Amino acid sequence: MVMKFKSIKTKILLTTLSIGVIAILITNWQAYRIAENAMVAKSYEQLKTVRDAKAREVRSFIQEMRILVFSHSQDPKVVLAMQEFRKAFRQLQQTLQVNAIPMQGYEQQLQKYYNDEFLPEFTEITGETHTLAEFWPDTTASQYLQYHYIANNPYPTGDKRQLYTIRDPAEYHQVEYHQIHERHHGRLCTLIDTFGYDNLFLIDHQTGNMLYSCRKKVDYATNLLTGAYRNTNLAKLFKSARKMAIGSYVKMVDFELYAPSNNAPAAFIVSPVMNHYKQIGVFIVQLPIHKINKMMTGNYKWEEEGLGKTGETYLIGKDLKMRTDSRFLIENPEEFLELQKKQIDPKQLNLMSIHETSILYQKVQTQSAESVIKGDSGTMIVNNYRGIPVLSSYKPLYIQDEDQLKWALLAEIDEAEVYEAVQQIRSRILFITPFLTLFIIAMALLIARNIILPILSLTKGAEKLKEGDLATRVSISSNDEIGTLASTFNQMASNLQQTEEALRLSNEEMLYDLTLASEVQRSIYSPIAPPTYLPVASRFIPHSKVSGDVYYGHLHQDNTFDFFLGDGTGHGVSAAFLTIMANIALVEKAEEESIVNTIYHLNDMLEKHTPDDKFISGFYFRVNENGLLTYVNAGHPDALVIPAESRDSTRKITHLEPTGKMMGLFPSDLFPYQAKTYQLQSGDLLLVYTDGIPEYSNHDDQIYGMERFIELLEKSKGAPLESIITKLFQDIEQFSDNRPADDDLTIMVFEYHP
Repeated sequence: MVMKFKSIKTKILLTTLSIGVIAILITNWQAYRIAENAMVAKSYEQLKTVRDAKAREVRSFIQEMRILVFSHSQDPKVVLAMQEFRKAFRQLQQTLQVNAIPMQGYEQQLQKYYNDEFLPEFTEITGETHTLAEFWPDTTASQYLQYHYIANNPYPTGDKRQLYTIRDPAEYHQVEYHQIHERHHGRLCTLIDTFGYDNLFLIDHQTGNMLYSCRKKVDYATNLLTGAYRNTNLAKLFKSARKMAIGSYVKMVDFELYAPSNNAPAAFIVSPVMNHYKQIGVFIVQLPIHKINKMMTGNYKWEEEGLGKTGETYLIGKDLKMRTDSRFLIENPEEFLELQKKQIDPKQLNLMSIHETSILYQKVQTQSAESVIKGDSGTMIVNNYRGIPVLSSYKPLYIQDEDQLKWALLAEIDEAEVYEAVQQIRSRILFITPFLTLFIIAMALLIARNIILPILSLTKGAEKLKEGDLATRVSISSNDEIGTLASTFNQMASNLQQTEEALRLSNEEMLYDLTLASEVQRSIYSPIAPPTYLPVASRFIPHSKVSGDVYYGHLHQDNTFDFFLGDGTGHGVSAAFLTIMANIALVEKAEEESIVNTIYHLNDMLEKHTPDDKFISGFYFRVNENGLLTYVNAGHPDALVIPAESRDSTRKITHLEPTGKMMGLFPSDLFPYQAKTYQLQSGDLLLVYTDGIPEYSNHDDQIYGMERFIELLEKSKGAPLESIITKLFQDIEQFSDNRPADDDLTIMVFEYHP
């Protein structure tokens, strides 16, 4: 016998241990795979969300910039500046043609500026040798203006805009251009300060002459049709707008390395300048790169946008080059530049370092970049432009009315960062697995030891069942007679427990339904908010969790106030549904001009949609600031008016008697309703209540009654509103000896003060 128990114990131990260990291994493996897939899916979803949000931001920004440029181009001050600059520039050309101003000294000084300042700096930055002829302005007017506003400008390069006009008084009065420049320069430069433009240009659409530039770089005063910058994106953009006699024409050109900015990337937006539907010039602004960068970087707060420590979003063009800055160049430029030495041409890398931007210098030669330029959207894992595996989410950036601007947006995060959390989960699983295995061994030993005592377990279970513990169960260890008996015992206990649970759930469900109905009913009863001329005190005591009483108040825009108090037949759930229907009908007719029409609407709805034995009594009034009370009493207990004088004299209380039948009993055309009026005086009290108050009964089935009700009101003359209600309920409690009410109790006391 002992050997038999040992054999069963060993079998159970081995079986339990095998199942437990296998279950742990399978569960842990599945948990790891699920966690891995979930983390990757979550990361892709986050990247997609950020990507789409950034796409919307960029589109909105460019549309905003287009609107701004258009509005500036149509600004009367800009129109005036264009007219005056164009006239002054042409006069200057004529003056120079007749040699009214000697140019030899100016040319020499301008050449000295190019040879000593611009060309050395440009050569050092670009790493290329250039000659003066490549940049030399081709007209005397260009040379004259560049001398005065660039070469002879006392302010350093990059700050030339600080010069408003020349310092020679004689020449200032001789050349009108200087006066025009002084007049408009400050206002035009304010535009780039206010709206963040990098530069602003006014160009003669007929001649191609750049009439004005705020920042005064070497493209200033040159000709975009014949001059040194005729093949730049700025010139191409100007040519697209110079013959567009359409005021609403706005166009943007993509980034290009722009020589006047020392080969820094630049993009421009153009709009014609119109005067009385006639084109008089072209208005161009240089796009603010820093604003786009702030959008794409979340104001340099990548982690707050859910991109972690390595995530970023950036734009690329059809040439696969960046149109916004790399996060890694911004955060750690030295490390990024060192990493890119093997991937980028040294000259381009030098420009990237000097201008502190990856725009047009960093090429993104990845599968996701090539796919998105073809017009595809999606997600994939690729080696990014740093040669590091990343999760990449990409989509084309379609910008309205900018068909030539083929940009795309990519959101990426390092694969290692995504899998870092997965690796942590795997480490935790490996750490906890041995402990779970030891736990299963201990449990198997415990089960094997106790399984040999089935009879004792069954006896103890029977004793517990006898004592009322229906949750007791015994272990089933075999298919023999004891096992069958144990199984039968468990089934019997389970049936008893299920029966008890079913009864408990039935009661809980009923209580839950009542509670839910009560919450629904209370949710549709908005707090009474009467006007200041009609303060109110109230008391609402439902008989059960749901009430058969209903009230509704509505303040009109003209300060007229509507109030309805109703009482549905019976109380409880059926009465509550009546009140909910009534409340819905009242809300539907909140702005009805006639309260009678509202009562008709409520009567028709109840008469059509409720049984014959279900109806509602109600008192509905409307009062204005002048105290004119219009009311309809549909079979409801009389509303009471306590005149102001009667609170200090012997005048009787006025009863506002019914003016129609209860609602829901008969069609409206059979028993019509009518409205009556009553003029309230200052200090008058208006009491509305439900029949639960006068019909409150005591232990001897005697009712409280209207006589006692009126008597108490007479005794309460002059008391505050809340005090009247308090005294009433104290009197009811004394009369009934605290017997619970048989009905819902509702009372509202309004006091009129014009």
